[in-house]
Amino acid sequence: MLDARGKITRGRIQLQRTHPFFAYLVLNLNPIEMTKEQEKECEAELGFASMAVNLRGDLIYSPTFVDSLSDEDLQFVLCHEVSHIFCEHLTRLGNRHPLIHNISADIIVNDLLLNNGFNFSDKHGAILPVNHEFMLDNYKVKDIDKKTTEGIYDEIEGLLRNKLKKLLEGNKLGRFDRHIQASSNGKSANMSKEEIEKLKKAWKHKVIEATTIAKNAGNVPLGLDRHIEALLDEKINWRALLYRYVTNTLVHDYSYSFPSKKSLASGIYMPHLKKEELEIVVIADRSGSISQ
Repeated sequence: MLDARGKITRGRIQLQRTHPFFAYLVLNLNPIEMTKEQEKECEAELGFASMAVNLRGDLIYSPTFVDSLSDEDLQFVLCHEVSHIFCEHLTRLGNRHPLIHNISADIIVNDLLLNNGFNFSDKHGAILPVNHEFMLDNYKVKDIDKKTTEGIYDEIEGLLRNKLKKLLEGNKLGRFDRHIQASSNGKSANMSKEEIEKLKKAWKHKVIEATTIAKNAGNVPLGLDRHIEALLDEKINWRALLYRYVTNTLVHDYSYSFPSKKSLASGIYMPHLKKEELEIVVIADRSGSISQ
């Protein structure tokens, strides 16, 4: 009988076969069992101790919550958590209401996951869109796959702001996790601005690598393109852009001759990724018409 951490490990391995993009990112999460204090905070917000995630990739879980999930449900939850990180939901709160922003982010993430064949049983009245639509307190949010988190926030903010107290009772909004914001109202929470930017860049590189692996496996998640483009095309420097195109051309294979360093850190023996080396020629135009 596996304990909660063992179930998380098994879930991460199972994802390798069916969802290589999400599997790669989920392997970068660091599972940490909740303390009693964290359980109380989670219970106060959701009504039960469940799971939380932060920008560092810490997956803070309640063993009771993990044990209550089937393998299929756990895979959904793991991918749900990492999606909040790579979609930058933990750094885009700004001056928005945290609860309404969380709901908007859940609508986007769960629609993406359900559209890619994931399933989640409705134990806690979870936000589960159908055909890119979700009924929220007699209001239908439509075309979710074409909207952003901020767009949905603007759409539902007026509807929910006056009903938050009522909807919070018994967690009627169907949330099953906590989103630990990296910053709030422009001020860092437990992180410096430099650390936040460093972590955001690190996750962007992980998303590029995950996308490359998924493309080579012929299994890129449906509806992911717009999220990736929005993530990578905003003020990205030339090094990251070059890295993106180079990794897209790398031929790769797996080998068990020695294990992946990342998997060892997670306590799992997984194959390392073999990549073909490329020669790159860089031509620098140093004429007077080119600025610094």
